Amino acid sequence: MHWNRSRFSCIYKWRYAKKPIQNPGFELGHMVIDKNGIKCNCGKNGCYETFASMKRFKARAIEELGLDKNLLGEEVQNYIRKI
Repeated sequence: MHWNRSRFSCIYKWRYAKKPIQNPGFELGHMVIDKNGIKCNCGKNGCYETFASMKRFKARAIEELGLDKNLLGEEVQNYIRKI
């Protein structure tokens, strides 16, 4: 089983759970859902993480709402709650 900040995954092969060290592409967040999508920090385009991560949510909110790029995530959330 592999656990990181926001995702959990486990891959079985021949009835045995594989270790993430043996399988570096283990994170579900790096499953490509749009091959023409945004470039991910893993190097691929359109990973699930580029659509659903808090980092992407913050960046998109700042972009769409024309906010200061130096705002903290909590400040962005507070701004959104007010509108």
